[in-house]
Amino acid sequence: AVFDKTFKAGEKFKLSSHARMREAIEQTQFKRNLAETLADDDLDTEDVFPASLLSITDMDSGTICADCAVDRDEPARIYFEDHEEFHETLDGPHAQSFGQMVEWWIEAMDRGIWQWSPEINEWAFRRELLTPEADLNRLI
Repeated sequence: AVFDKTFKAGEKFKLSSHARMREAIEQTQFKRNLAETLADDDLDTEDVFPASLLSITDMDSGTICADCAVDRDEPARIYFEDHEEFHETLDGPHAQSFGQMVEWWIEAMDRGIWQWSPEINEWAFRRELLTPEADLNRLI
């Protein structure tokens, strides 16, 4: 299933589950093809969207990706690919593991940064409650 809840400013958030692996691969291939078209003498495709990345979420503002080029016992590092900065070198990682990112999400819910509002049937996002570090990493 795909989790599809509306965030502040109408942003959609989709989390790819096992059943949606094909969608994640298609999104990854789309990003890779786009990176290839943007590559030039100063910017390599690998700098924009490395072949080892797998798109795991896609939002209006960007895509959260896992770096799969790790040893079997190592966690996949997590990157946020900003749609507006896609033509630039990818920065990060933004989290050292998927587990670390999920911990941040749980903490955000516990602190009221993300709250489900049944009255309006959407998630409310309270940016003012974020720490400066959390606001910069783009994963919350």
